[in-house]
Amino acid sequence: MRRPGALFPVGRLAGPEDVVDRQEFIEDTVRELLSGQSILVTGPRRIGKSSVALEILRRLKAQGCHGGRIDLFYVASVEEFASLLWQLVLEQRFGPSRAVIRTLKGIQERIRHIVLTQSIGDFDVEIQFPLHGEAPRPDEALALALEYADRWAARQGAPFVVLLDEFQELERLGGTPLIKKLRSIFQAQERCTYLLLGSQESTLKTLFSDRRQAFYRFASIKALPPVPGEAWLEYLRGKYESVGIKTSTVALEIMIRETGGHPFGMMQLANAVYLRCLPRQKPAVSAELVLATLEEDVLARLTPIYEKEWEDVRKVKQAPEVVQALLAERPPYGLGIPSGRVTEILSRLQEQGVIARMDRGRYAFVEALFAKWLKRQLGME
Repeated sequence: MRRPGALFPVGRLAGPEDVVDRQEFIEDTVRELLSGQSILVTGPRRIGKSSVALEILRRLKAQGCHGGRIDLFYVASVEEFASLLWQLVLEQRFGPSRAVIRTLKGIQERIRHIVLTQSIGDFDVEIQFPLHGEAPRPDEALALALEYADRWAARQGAPFVVLLDEFQELERLGGTPLIKKLRSIFQAQERCTYLLLGSQESTLKTLFSDRRQAFYRFASIKALPPVPGEAWLEYLRGKYESVGIKTSTVALEIMIRETGGHPFGMMQLANAVYLRCLPRQKPAVSAELVLATLEEDVLARLTPIYEKEWEDVRKVKQAPEVVQALLAERPPYGLGIPSGRVTEILSRLQEQGVIARMDRGRYAFVEALFAKWLKRQLGME
């Protein structure tokens, strides 16, 4: 049997073997990116966007593409963004480096002597990047990195795919000037294509769908589809049985029902059940074991996280009343709150990743476990 905690991906991105039922989505996205079409994938946090995107990137590299990932959520400044981008570009050309570039001066030291030979007609022209003297400004460093990536990819005859996670964080890093500058660079490139991920769906859809915005029609917008229950059943059964743990369909169906098929909640519960099975002589996943694990382990462990999320909701005036109506499956517009205000609250809850709009007038909680926890806190069970 594997070492404890190694069966399911918790606290880390999922590898290829744990990306469940995304085959068609992945294959379609790979084809679009290879055609030169940039893609924006939207959806709340913790639904598996990053894991799916990394599998897409892995398949692209297997077909000869270059590229890598930058998570903008953890980037503190435009300077750091430029440094990480240069790190990515240089590693594609020269291989992994132990030295991490963190400053513009560091960028200058690493690339001041780089010469790129480019064929123009019948001649080979050597291009040296202008980084002598003072270190470049952050926006200049960004532009140079993207220019270098595009030229080098052209020289290699292979696309360069840049995966930018939490793309909406550009607003925090540099606002409209940075967004406009990046768009002007992106649209002039021939070999660079972008796979963009974002969790603030309404903000991103405005940025890419409103003709007044910089990224209007730049990327094809795709939502990550939910994982069907049948796919979860097959995945869970295969995982447990691979380490000698027997399962019952009823127990696995309870896991799917209680988590709503949400990837984060599912992996938390599946791993906690696995850990409870380890000390047993004849381990088996039963309905009783699943329910006990959910109550005693998973919800208790998630309580500090959910308390913070509920605290953030309560900061929005009248949001708790709307949340309670949704939990009770009542229309949120019948609470005596002005309809315009209800619409504002629903938009805010979507931005916070609490709910998702299913269709006209119908919303669902992104995490079924959070909804279950809320019902208990509010005495609604």
